[in-house]
Amino acid sequence: MSEEDVGEIETETIDYWKVPKFEQKDNPYPVLEKSKFSFLFPKYREQYFKKFWSVIKNEIDNHGIKCKIDFIKGSIEVSTTSKMWDPYMIIKARDMMKLIARSVPLEKVSYAQKK
Repeated sequence: MSEEDVGEIETETIDYWKVPKFEQKDNPYPVLEKSKFSFLFPKYREQYFKKFWSVIKNEIDNHGIKCKIDFIKGSIEVSTTSKMWDPYMIIKARDMMKLIARSVPLEKVSYAQKK
């Protein structure tokens, strides 16, 4: 077997589409910069947020994200904390809140975020 054949065999066994798991041990330090996103939600979603806010907040808090809701203005603010270790989690939290604000049920959003 030549060196070229060995290189081809090695690349055939690698799954380039598989996304590697990112765990806390991969980044033991918190993010350096604070990020904050805020957006509005429609008035008709207010009851849904009131009903499920504790579940939503608990799920987001587990990842080191701070989330505030203002029912008077109809706005949600998602920001990083010093406990956040996954830099992409702020984007996922923002997208999760936007989907819920657009009438996607919490169960479907949670399932999509885990994939």
